[in-house]
Amino acid sequence: MRELMEGIRDSRSLENLSISNTGCNQTVGPAIAEFIDNFSLLLKLDASSCSLRQSVNEIAQALANSQKLKRLNLSDNELCIGGKKVMQQLGSGVSKGGTITRLFLSKNAINDEMAISLLKNLAESQTLKHLDLSNNSIGEPAGKAIASLISKTSTLKHLDISMNPVLNVTINKENGQKSLESDDGKGGAKKDKKPKAYTPSVYSILTSLGKNTTMVDIKMVGLVVNQIEWQQKLEQLHSQNQAVNVIYQAPGTESFQFRSSSSLSSKE
Repeated sequence: MRELMEGIRDSRSLENLSISNTGCNQTVGPAIAEFIDNFSLLLKLDASSCSLRQSVNEIAQALANSQKLKRLNLSDNELCIGGKKVMQQLGSGVSKGGTITRLFLSKNAINDEMAISLLKNLAESQTLKHLDLSNNSIGEPAGKAIASLISKTSTLKHLDISMNPVLNVTINKENGQKSLESDDGKGGAKKDKKPKAYTPSVYSILTSLGKNTTMVDIKMVGLVVNQIEWQQKLEQLHSQNQAVNVIYQAPGTESFQFRSSSSLSSKE
């Protein structure tokens, strides 16, 4: 693969490059980074399913020098092995490079610590429009960071957080409430004092969406939630922001069907 990179580096017309699922591994990371550094025409790079692991750190550093690269697919690369450091470097590289508009990080087992580090740095990006974080291990703590990103971004239009633990609102709400009540008990709160109500991260995300002026849609496929409560939250969102579309999965008949908040509003 290194020889291939060196062979096409002098091309005067190559704009799109896909090495997805070609049997690569982390030893190719440095070659990809060097290619990004030296090849000024590249617009799209698909390096998904290449087992790049922590070598993505070198690719992330190269992004700061990217001249035209707009679309980067690093899905299914076991980035969890690189940990928080890789995510911090990747977020920083995207923001500093100032060219990436579409970033795909699905299926990397990204946990809360990693996601928080990534999102904190991506909030500084002035170009990112599409972010795919689906099929990871993102839970409640990182859900708050997603809400914060939505509040801060002035460019993001499409966000996919499908199939992440943060979407199990039912369980997260129950656990969060127990934690709040436990903390109140440790603080010596009065027994007759009404306990605080825990706000799941998904609802914090909806609150941020209500104030956002750039988002077009957010995908939350795999949502587990009380449907009556969910409809109330969507109504609150659309009273503030009718432009954003929330796409999620909910039981229809005997099978699961895609529904969007906009279609539900139109029926009403």
